Amino acid sequence: MRKFSPLFYSLFFAFTLRISWKLYTHYTYEDAFITFRFAQNLSNGLGFVYNANEHVYGTTTPFFAIIMAMWLKIFPNLIVFGASMFGLLSGLISIVLVWRLLDDLHIDKTQRILAIGVLVLSDKFWVHDMGGMETALVICAMMASYFMLVRSKSKWAGLFAGILLWIRIDGVFWFCILVLVAWVITRQFPRNFIVVAILVYLPWLVFASLYFGSPIPYTISAKLVSYYTIGAQPVLIRIQTLLHWLTPLSLPDFPPHLISWIAALTIIISFIGTMAYRRHKWLLVLPVFCLEEMVRLVVMGETFERRYFMPLFWCLMIVFGFGVHTVWGFLSRRFKLKTILAFSTIALYICISLRFSLQMAQLSKDTQYFVFDSSRKQLGLWLEKNTPPSSTVFLEPLGYIGYYANRRMIDEVGLVSPQVVALKNKDYSTFELITFLDPDYAVLHCDDALRASDVFLARYSKVIEFNPMGFDPNNPLNYDPNSSELVRQNISRQRTACYQVWKK
Repeated sequence: MRKFSPLFYSLFFAFTLRISWKLYTHYTYEDAFITFRFAQNLSNGLGFVYNANEHVYGTTTPFFAIIMAMWLKIFPNLIVFGASMFGLLSGLISIVLVWRLLDDLHIDKTQRILAIGVLVLSDKFWVHDMGGMETALVICAMMASYFMLVRSKSKWAGLFAGILLWIRIDGVFWFCILVLVAWVITRQFPRNFIVVAILVYLPWLVFASLYFGSPIPYTISAKLVSYYTIGAQPVLIRIQTLLHWLTPLSLPDFPPHLISWIAALTIIISFIGTMAYRRHKWLLVLPVFCLEEMVRLVVMGETFERRYFMPLFWCLMIVFGFGVHTVWGFLSRRFKLKTILAFSTIALYICISLRFSLQMAQLSKDTQYFVFDSSRKQLGLWLEKNTPPSSTVFLEPLGYIGYYANRRMIDEVGLVSPQVVALKNKDYSTFELITFLDPDYAVLHCDDALRASDVFLARYSKVIEFNPMGFDPNNPLNYDPNSSELVRQNISRQRTACYQVWKK
């Protein structure tokens, strides 16, 4: 009978769990549809734009948009399926690369199994691999550049680092960490690595500068204004938000204070793993990157999007696996623990992970059904069917509605609307933005409409409401800030599923 390797079983379970999650939830991120619209317009010959004839660099992932545009040329009606399959393939390749990388560094097989076992079982990776975003491609390019650099294939490493920058510009921080660590370890400046990466990324820099007027995505400026300059959270809240994400599993029915303790324990175990394997100098890339990302995300206020945590989380979970192995080895020697206890502990961990994963899957399924499919998608389809093709729509949730409406959009955050950011810098409120920009239609949360200005009400009238969960905007939803994520999401979903369309 043929004996399969641990890597084979890891890939089998990774594939099965991710596919099962997708088939159960059908979940696709809101922001994925922003990229999909860029891809759709590019595929249809309208150029790299969100709104026709408006050259705004409104996506942070040009590589993924181009790949999806090519996919649409072949499969024009399967964009969600295509994005999910690219994510799945990237996630599986990343696991293989980690396994091979640790093998090259002479990490014991048991230690490798623990390191990638966390990557396989964490439901947080299932969501981001299958949710239609570029996150899985980011991690795959990170691991490919890392793997090639460890193998002294600097040109190949530079190629993948350049692709990483195409996928998402914040990959530059990973690139800088690789340059720094390679320089310290080899005592030679990694010239070839840097030159190849720059040459690979240079065509996009030139194109973006000429086409958009800047090589920097406009989404960065827009989000900094909306979520940092205007809606900045206190530093302690940002730290807490980041910390809560750093548990190996989602813990939806745990209170926040308990999650904080578990996250702190996760970081301690990861630190133990880092110290235990510090003789493997190339592994220092992982904790150095984790530390840099923790500081950067908090300082720059980028804790408003959990997907920004994923590269950090991926690296942290590898050293966490090392830490678990180290701690278990110490306890087994100190208390003479039996091997059967190790297997029992692993089995218990798997059962617990599946239990919490099912809870999170249900949350994702409900969000997909009520918020995305029954509200935002239907609203977009209504706009596509009931408004003139030349209509302009003001809205906040740009993804599903913008993609299915196929109308010119002005988004409240300013991701594809520079004029919005300019006005927000002058402290314009939502209704001041609408009345100044004068769109044909405005999409509002049901309770936001209650706070409409007299000028807005004199100019616009409500034409339709999408409210699949029966939300009453006159009765504000309240929950204890110390309640679990399960409670908070189930309550807040009612509001986020309720929208009204107002017509001028």
